[in-house]
Amino acid sequence: MAAEQGCPLYWRLRFDFAIDSGAGLPEFPGSAWRGAFGRALRSLICVTRQTKCQGCLIAAHCPYCFLFETPVAQLPNGNTHANAPHPLVLELFPDAEQPGEPGHYAIGLTLIGQKAMGLLGPVVFALQQAGERGIAGDNHFRLQAVEQQDGAGWRLIHRPGGPLQPLTGQISAPALPSGPVSIDLTTPLRLTHHNRIAGERDLTPRIFIQALFRRFSQLSLIHGAGEPPPEPWPDIPADQPFAASDLHWLNLDRYSSRQGRKHQISGLMGSFTLDLTGLETAWPLLWHGQFLHLGKLTSLGHGGYRVGGGKLADTSAPQSGEYASQTTETKEPIP
Repeated sequence: MAAEQGCPLYWRLRFDFAIDSGAGLPEFPGSAWRGAFGRALRSLICVTRQTKCQGCLIAAHCPYCFLFETPVAQLPNGNTHANAPHPLVLELFPDAEQPGEPGHYAIGLTLIGQKAMGLLGPVVFALQQAGERGIAGDNHFRLQAVEQQDGAGWRLIHRPGGPLQPLTGQISAPALPSGPVSIDLTTPLRLTHHNRIAGERDLTPRIFIQALFRRFSQLSLIHGAGEPPPEPWPDIPADQPFAASDLHWLNLDRYSSRQGRKHQISGLMGSFTLDLTGLETAWPLLWHGQFLHLGKLTSLGHGGYRVGGGKLADTSAPQSGEYASQTTETKEPIP
């Protein structure tokens, strides 16, 4: 198992659910899924039954704390990183990538680094429990299948009641495309620029690419099993614009049941065109960033995008009914 230079090890997973009941989810249900998933995992994992994780004697060894309350990171150079990125990303598939079969709904989850990947069993069980208990009210989901993406597409690795058989390979970026690429933001993008969230008039190729290199560097150094992006990072003029852009600001908030108040989770939506001339070293990061996301609130599904233009490999989820024809090639069951 090896990752491309500049990219951490990760597993990209797809969970297919049958919709049992409910009036429907909000447009961006990442907060609801994350909250239900976190509560289910904590209920499954916690042995002390404390109401808060702060001060818990076994927090340093707790899978829930590692995934959802990721501790301050100690970097190899001796420095600390106070805001360690979470080793998981929730992926909200666009409508075009949802199952074609009526009554089905899919979400994605990316586990980053070997430690997080080793928690696949509890993660699958907790997400299954979360769907059954209800998401955003009375929306109940029954897990049908779990798939994992490899270089050949999506592979079935689990059905409820059966073994969990993850693949060991890694996804590789396709060859550098000729010509510009389009970036379509699928969930709100929140990038910090000058101590505030960048708006549609602020975002530039320099801000976007530097944020991409920064995130991959943090993920590789903190969650390990990968080399940080090569230096020097691309030097893009601060005033260089996108080849084309159509961005807008989306106002959005979420309610935190734990804190008892609403939080602003607004961000950028839309699309832009990026000229890759001089950005060849950024291409693998740009490709993998579709699955590792970018900016703030990635564990809620924010910062998702799709790369288009040129001849590129398909990143979409398969349609329902494809599972039976798919096989798994590397098979060590996880209990």
